Amino acid sequence: MKHDIITGDCLDVLPTLPARSVNLVCSSPPYPGQMGNWQTVAEWLDWLGHVARRLRPVLAPSAVVALNVAFKRTADGWQDTRLWAGVASALEAAELRCLDVYIWHKTNGAQNGPSTYADAPGYEPVFVYTNAERPGDLLGDNKVAVTGTMELDGSVGEVGGIAQKAVAARRAGAKYFLVPRSLENEAKRNAGSMKVIPVSNLAEALDALASIGGNARELTLQTTPKAK
Repeated sequence: MKHDIITGDCLDVLPTLPARSVNLVCSSPPYPGQMGNWQTVAEWLDWLGHVARRLRPVLAPSAVVALNVAFKRTADGWQDTRLWAGVASALEAAELRCLDVYIWHKTNGAQNGPSTYADAPGYEPVFVYTNAERPGDLLGDNKVAVTGTMELDGSVGEVGGIAQKAVAARRAGAKYFLVPRSLENEAKRNAGSMKVIPVSNLAEALDALASIGGNARELTLQTTPKAK
């Protein structure tokens, strides 16, 4: 399998990509005041909206866009609430629809110290959006909880606290819980009536979503084999 690595400004590269060819976008763009970016919050959000509109034509059906935005603070206090609200508005104006928002706990903390652009231990919201007609299409309108690590080759690995996660997912009203195959039994002991679906890799996870009525088989992601 051949892989091409393309570098450049996204606004220059996006028009060169085939239509409906991009399945997954992961981005952490420089925020206002970081890495030489001196845009105001309003200017940055306008830029993000422009990028999102240019991105939309190259997204494959049921593509996923994940964008993380750091907690920032200045001497005047926390300021990123404008970014969080604005990110959602910019993506939705480009006809992308919210799947979920996660909080990424960066255990390495703030790279430049707690008094600069981020605050230790480093929490960042991750906005996960899709171009599916309705976000529920990916999940068959089911409430689905998922846990596990993800390797470049698509394999799903173990995580800790599976019992607590099963209880939390059940209490949140999840109907299905996708877990690493090796943790199936422990998850089931704490799942109550919630159905636990064990998976070993990304392909099995997509098949599981398809089996409960989602259109996840349209989302075909390329993976990288593990080095031998």
